[in-house]
Amino acid sequence: MAQLSRREFLVRLGIGGVLTAAYGLQAGRTPADASPSIRSPNSQNRSNDETSPVVIRHSKNLHFGTSIYPFRKNQDPAWLLSEAGALGLNELRVGYPRQRVERQPNYDKFDPQHFHEPSPQILNLLRDSHFLILMVLQGPGADTKGNPVDWPRTASGSIDGLRAAEAHANYAHWTINRTKDFVDTYELWNEAFGKIDDPRKKSFGPGGSLENADNYAAMMIPTANLIRKLAEGRKIAVEGNYWNLSRSVGSSPDFQHLLQMADFVVRHPYGYQPESYERIDPERGTTSAMDLYRTYNSNLKWWFSEYGVSPHDVGLTPGNMPEIVQAKAVLRSTVLHLLHDIEHLDVFCLYYPTIPHYTLIDETGRRKPAFFALQKLIASLTPRRQCLDLKIKRLDLPADCKDLCLTTTDGFTYLIWQETSVKTFTQSPPSVVSNPLLKLDNGGSLRLESVTDPIKGMQVADAIAHAVSPSEVRLSIPVQDYPLICRFRATQ
Repeated sequence: MAQLSRREFLVRLGIGGVLTAAYGLQAGRTPADASPSIRSPNSQNRSNDETSPVVIRHSKNLHFGTSIYPFRKNQDPAWLLSEAGALGLNELRVGYPRQRVERQPNYDKFDPQHFHEPSPQILNLLRDSHFLILMVLQGPGADTKGNPVDWPRTASGSIDGLRAAEAHANYAHWTINRTKDFVDTYELWNEAFGKIDDPRKKSFGPGGSLENADNYAAMMIPTANLIRKLAEGRKIAVEGNYWNLSRSVGSSPDFQHLLQMADFVVRHPYGYQPESYERIDPERGTTSAMDLYRTYNSNLKWWFSEYGVSPHDVGLTPGNMPEIVQAKAVLRSTVLHLLHDIEHLDVFCLYYPTIPHYTLIDETGRRKPAFFALQKLIASLTPRRQCLDLKIKRLDLPADCKDLCLTTTDGFTYLIWQETSVKTFTQSPPSVVSNPLLKLDNGGSLRLESVTDPIKGMQVADAIAHAVSPSEVRLSIPVQDYPLICRFRATQ
C-alpha cells in the first residue's frame, strides 16, 4: 500500500401485560402516578429521540472477558478459571511470556531444543476450559538460567524489529504448536507503544511514532505468517493503540501490510471518553483510528483486551477509589463500549490485587461490588444463543439519559442511565424519572419481567410498567447515573 500524504489521509477519513408485584413493581399504575419527589423538572419535555434513536445490539455476538495470569507465582489457575466462570465470562486473555519457556535465545533456524514448558498442567487447564482464549505473544528471550535477555537494539535504543523478528517467530512457532488446539486468537504483543515490558528503555520507539510502527510491524509480520501457516482458522490481533495516525500507521507500509493480515485490532481504552467515538481529531480516537485501519483491511474489528477507569479519571488520588465508584465505572465503561458495537470486551482485571481500583476480587479473595454489578449485567444477556430479530422503537427519552437494547433468545435487555461526566462518578446525583415508551415495531407481544439495580443488587421498587397495547409498554423509572437493567420478554 502506497504511503499516504497527510492531505490524502485526512481526505480518506472524510408486550401484553404489566410487571407484577413479584418484582417489587406496581401493576396498573400509570406514569402520571409516579412520585414527584424524584422527578427531574421538565424531564418530559427534554427528548433526544430525534438525534439519538434507540441502539439495538445482538447479545449472541458479545464476548465478555478479562486478563488472567495463571503462570505467575502465587496464582491459583483453577481458582481463576472458576471465578471467571462465576462472573459469567466467555473469553479469557492469557499472557504467555517468552522468558518463561525460552532457555537461550533462538536467533537462527527454529530449534525446539531452546524451549520447554515448565507448567504443562496449566496449559491443560486452559485446554479443558470452556473459554475462548486470546493468547498474548510477547516478552524477551531468557538465558539458560531463566534470566531475561535484552532485544537487539537500534542506534536510538529502540527494539530493532527486523533483527528481533526471527527469534520472536521461533518462540511463536514453539508456542503455536502447543496451543493451537485451544487458542482462538493470538495477540501480537501487549501495548507496543509503551514501556510495560521494557521499563528502562522505549520499547519499539516513542508512542505514536513511525519508528514504533515500523519496528513493531517488522518484528510481527513473520509471526503472523507462521500463524497463518501453522494454525489454520486461528485469528490474529495486532496493536491498535496508536495516535499521530497519519505519521505512524499512515506512513508505515509494513504496518499497513500487517493490518491486511489481521482479524482484530487491539485497543486499551482506559478512562471514560465518549468523545473518542466522535471524529473530532483524525489523528487520534477510537473511530478515527478504525477509519484508517479499515482503508487497508475492511474486515477488521476492535478487540478491547483491556479497559478500566482509574482514580485519576474520576478526580481522586491513587489508592482512594471507593468500591461503589469502581462498580459504577465498570458498568458505565462497559455500556459505553457496547453502545458503539464493540463485541470483545475484556475488563481489567478479574484478579490483580496490587492495583485495587482495577481488580474485581481483592487480595483476600473477596468479590467486590464491581464483580457483582458486572455479573448481573452479563447474566441479563445470557444464554447468548440465536437472538430474536426485533425492531424496537423508543419514544420520550430525556435528553440527559441514554439507553441501549440488547436482544436475547426470548426478548431483550433494555439498559437506561443518566449520561454524566466521568468527573461526577464519585457523586450520587438524584434520580431522573424517565417515561420511555417501548414498542415492537414488527408486531407481537411485549412484557416487562424485571428491573434490576446492578449495584444495589435488588429490584427497583419505584419502577412502573403500563401496557399501552400488547406490543407497547410505557415505563416510569427513576434513572440513575449507572445503567438499570430492564428485562423484557417478547414474542413475534
